[in-house]
Amino acid sequence: MRISLFGPKIDQRVEQIAQARGINKAELQKAIDASGLGVEEFLKFYANETVSSVRSDGNTNKVRGPNMTPVAELAGKIKKSGAAQKMSIGTVGNIPVTTIIGHLERTPADALVAPQWQGDAGSYGGGVGRALIGAGGKRAYEDYAAHCAKTETKYGDTHLSPSGVDLWPHVINAVTVGAGQAEEFKVIEDTTYAILKAAADAGLRSVAFPALGTGVIGRLTSEQSAKAITNGIARASKDGLQVEVAVVLWAGHPASAEQGFADFTKTITAGVFGGASEVGRKGFDLAAWVKDNTARVV
Repeated sequence: MRISLFGPKIDQRVEQIAQARGINKAELQKAIDASGLGVEEFLKFYANETVSSVRSDGNTNKVRGPNMTPVAELAGKIKKSGAAQKMSIGTVGNIPVTTIIGHLERTPADALVAPQWQGDAGSYGGGVGRALIGAGGKRAYEDYAAHCAKTETKYGDTHLSPSGVDLWPHVINAVTVGAGQAEEFKVIEDTTYAILKAAADAGLRSVAFPALGTGVIGRLTSEQSAKAITNGIARASKDGLQVEVAVVLWAGHPASAEQGFADFTKTITAGVFGGASEVGRKGFDLAAWVKDNTARVV
């Protein structure tokens, strides 16, 4: 006889959710144990049609499609690591998306995204790239620089590099920086899809993004970045890609992080994806760009 560890009310909710989703209850309980999330938080996540693709195969008790445990894996790791000052969990299509305020280089994921210029690895001299090198990821810079030396990179390209860092073993270099006010939204949408495709092809289960397009040289507001990134995630979900996503709003600028967190959370909660591209509405601050690029990789 199995003794429930959840208490009668929570145990009843577990059973109700399992029945509604066609999931074996024991599998659901294992997923809760493995997720790293509190029981209430886990059930809140899964009660909102966030695992609509998870179903029993009708013949056995095995779960078909995205396994319950991997779905909650990244959110649980982030919670356990203490990397998030603030955290929200939602989904885009069938892809779980965790939005946090924190630091990308402290985020546990199979890969982190490093936005890059066309043609070279110079973006490692500032912003996200410099933070990754500072956290021990110089191997990713060296690998990407070697790639750029023999390959002409263009917007939308991605390149998977080893990082040498246990917390995030890979970096997905993504060419998005400097696409310009008219093109940046579409470039980021398309590149988001390419990033998730590259991750899935490599067998990776989780990727953490910065808010692409919102950096010093970026021309997107955080609301536009949220739309562009979630459009790309929605396309990946439609194509059956199964990679969990985190979006990290940089805690080093609290006001911008709070605004970004609100915009990403609102966009994901609204659940409307695939809208038309937009012209960037964010201005370019030359003085901030110069300050951000005073230290270059040598």
